[in-house]
Amino acid sequence: MALLTGNKETVYLQIQYLEQNIKLLSTPNNYYEIKTLFNIQIGDYPNALQSAFQCINASEYTDKQKDSLKKTINIHFEKSIPKQTAAERQALWSAFLPGSYQMFHSHFGEGLASLLLNGGLISLVAYDFSCGLYFNSFAVLFSIFPRFYLAGIERAKLINRENNERRLNEFNRKTLELLNPDQSLF
Repeated sequence: MALLTGNKETVYLQIQYLEQNIKLLSTPNNYYEIKTLFNIQIGDYPNALQSAFQCINASEYTDKQKDSLKKTINIHFEKSIPKQTAAERQALWSAFLPGSYQMFHSHFGEGLASLLLNGGLISLVAYDFSCGLYFNSFAVLFSIFPRFYLAGIERAKLINRENNERRLNEFNRKTLELLNPDQSLF
């Protein structure tokens, strides 16, 4: 069973190494599994589907089983390709309403804390400014507030990246299950 980890450049180097040393693999099936996962990782789904078909063809199944697996893989690729969302859009959510993205994506306590903290700091700045405490209001506005405000935006990007990786890993896991129906992943 094939597993690829790391960023795209590391995975690309791993696949190049495997292409040069294909003799080291126990079966050609492993090579096609790895190539399929690599193509999924870089977002090249047509080549991933082609590699998956090559993996099925290299297996020892009957022709009827191979056709059935190909149909299942084809449906899986048509219906289940993970949607990768852009981090900039989620950063805008948190820029306009701090903590909103966190609350929307199951981090309710964290998002609420961000919203209340940023709202409280804005209120403090407004209050200090209205009382004539200009130095205090500028100190809070330019030192403390940006740290929490910008950290909330970065946290939204991080949650988005984690969600994208989770969806991609689930797709990879399901693809491996389909390519190896007789083997358990655990």
